[in-house]
Amino acid sequence: MMGQLGAKLGLLLVLSLFAACSKKKDVTISAPPTLSQPHKNENQERWASYYDNKLQPEAFFSFDTIVFDLDRHPNLRPLSDREKLVLASISLGRYGNSRKYFADLKEQGLLLQKNPNETVSLIDIRDKRWTRHLIEKIVPSALQQGFGGVLFDDLESALNSEKKEPTRYAGMADAIIKNIKTVRLHFPSIKIMISCGYGILEKLAPYIDMTLSDGLLTTSNLVITQGKSPYELKKDNAYSLQIAELNKAQHINTQLKRYALDYWDNQDIKTIKMLYKKQQSLGFVPYVATPGWLLLSKEPGL
Repeated sequence: MMGQLGAKLGLLLVLSLFAACSKKKDVTISAPPTLSQPHKNENQERWASYYDNKLQPEAFFSFDTIVFDLDRHPNLRPLSDREKLVLASISLGRYGNSRKYFADLKEQGLLLQKNPNETVSLIDIRDKRWTRHLIEKIVPSALQQGFGGVLFDDLESALNSEKKEPTRYAGMADAIIKNIKTVRLHFPSIKIMISCGYGILEKLAPYIDMTLSDGLLTTSNLVITQGKSPYELKKDNAYSLQIAELNKAQHINTQLKRYALDYWDNQDIKTIKMLYKKQQSLGFVPYVATPGWLLLSKEPGL
């Protein structure tokens, strides 16, 4: 009876985390931070994300870390010359039909169910051919363009598919870990950031350098109801489980840095200032943007 109860409680914890959103690196162990004692962003580091190529590199000189789209971005050379860390966003969940290699992946049967109203397909990341494609084509393409590392994005698509249909999509969570571990083994010197990944962060911690908490403090709804703001603030207890899991991951890898991304109306300067302050007080490198990452946002006052 107690075993069944424990299993149910464990399942509820994992589900609540989902809802919120080579050479192995040497790590050291220390006491984990608590909610009242988060890892601090001591040097006021700033980061940004931008998925377009309209801005000139100079627009990003005030940032330390910048995430760009793998295929659509400004000239990277002036940024790397200034020792900026530039990461290429790579999906480990869904693959767009306008992306390079789409036809090849589709022909191999590596793209699974697709929403008729969307232009993306779920990737079968469990297949060894996908892992080979990742380490032989996608990551090398990023490095050849001048990126210093990668952001593995959209992990939640793979995780949620297994959660919703555990038989059909069994092994998706394990495949995320295997893919990222394989990239680390083949590219030991690059920087690796992951987006969310709640439920498996502790297993990923030895192989990554950074985590990104997307929508940490806010929720946004692009389908705007008349008279209602598309943005809402979360209650403190809505993200406490995520922070607790991040703390455990930082216990395993004390060099792990955490970044936050929230969305808000760029005209509401007062709330944006509050979000930056709150993100940083919780130990995150902060950023507040507008959905879509097609506009560059800067912290008010900087």
